[in-house]
Amino acid sequence: MAVVLEGKTCPYCLYVIKGGARTIVCSDCGTPHHIECWQENGSCTTFGCSGRPLDPSGLERPVLPEENVTADLTVKPCPYCGEEVRAAAIKCKHCKALIGRPEGAGEAYNGAPGQYGHASSAYSFDHVPTFDELERMMPNMQRPPEYPPTFAPRSWSWPAFLFGPLWYLAKGMWQKALVLFGIGFFTYGIASAIIAGISGHRDYMRHYNTGKQFWW
Repeated sequence: MAVVLEGKTCPYCLYVIKGGARTIVCSDCGTPHHIECWQENGSCTTFGCSGRPLDPSGLERPVLPEENVTADLTVKPCPYCGEEVRAAAIKCKHCKALIGRPEGAGEAYNGAPGQYGHASSAYSFDHVPTFDELERMMPNMQRPPEYPPTFAPRSWSWPAFLFGPLWYLAKGMWQKALVLFGIGFFTYGIASAIIAGISGHRDYMRHYNTGKQFWW
């Protein structure tokens, strides 16, 4: 049975699939992809999935020779992290930033906005990056509106130090709050307060810019 892919989002490049775009679906999970995105990733983007590429009608869809973009061995630096990628790459395999646009792609998907909707549409996060990784991936990270222009993310956070897990809960970071509650239980709150004071600002920047929860 034919699968309607128009209007769906390719999970690799995060562009909306338009009518007429060269697309395939996974035989196992049914996830739609642009042909270029499947080739760039080398397989289905669903973690652990080993499905085969099918065309939208459900028939086996082998990669055609003229579509074999992997034949192009020219490389270029990623404009975001500077690592070497193929010239035909749609997404950097190092920092995960989008650096190309598939043929027939629609508008870019907004991604998963954080608490304030500021997650960049130029990035997709397979894991929650550390603050150092995020700095390399997003040189112009969004600053939360309650922070002044002179705010330094690596500075000590007095609110996080004083209120610990409660401050994390107030900022929407419930997973890290649970970890700090656990640490505080065994250390009478001393270790959790110090950890929160050191990493509070950086953790909030991670959450604000990715919209993701993280344990550490």
